[in-house]
Amino acid sequence: MVDFDVGNLPAVKKMLEWVDQQPPPSQGRDTHVIRFKLEEETPGVTNRAEYRGLMVFRPRNTFQGPVAQFPGFTAIGTIANKDVLQVDAAWVRVEVFFRPRPPERAHVFATLAFLRDLDTLPSTNLRPGLEVDASFTSPTDSAAIFLQSPPERWILGTLRRTTLLFGPPPL
Repeated sequence: MVDFDVGNLPAVKKMLEWVDQQPPPSQGRDTHVIRFKLEEETPGVTNRAEYRGLMVFRPRNTFQGPVAQFPGFTAIGTIANKDVLQVDAAWVRVEVFFRPRPPERAHVFATLAFLRDLDTLPSTNLRPGLEVDASFTSPTDSAAIFLQSPPERWILGTLRRTTLLFGPPPL
């Protein structure tokens, strides 16, 4: 169960509760994940990149480094629109962190790392990791995360609950 406040965002709460499985499933294929689409919305960019992939939930203290104590999402995605491969980044790694601040809702921030291939060491990324301000929008049944580090702007959206075998969520 999610132990921090995300505010009055029912779609975000529903998404977090889907991926925060306690205890973890006995079969890896039953792991709950979120399918995502990451779209570039940077003003003035004509060949906008679009990535698609899967996000898993990362509980508190399961990571190393300065953000290890924050729960969040870890995701990897591949380029979806092949016509913009001149960007040279075939893969993206997305990290979304929730910094709990009781009694207020959690502060959200994220990082994006663009990779030429999955064998690339993080120190040889195409460019330094991009830390971005993150904010949620949550209409009725869907959620999107706006990621901004001016001038760059990305939308992490089309968030759909599924399993590693792309099974539909139960009703």
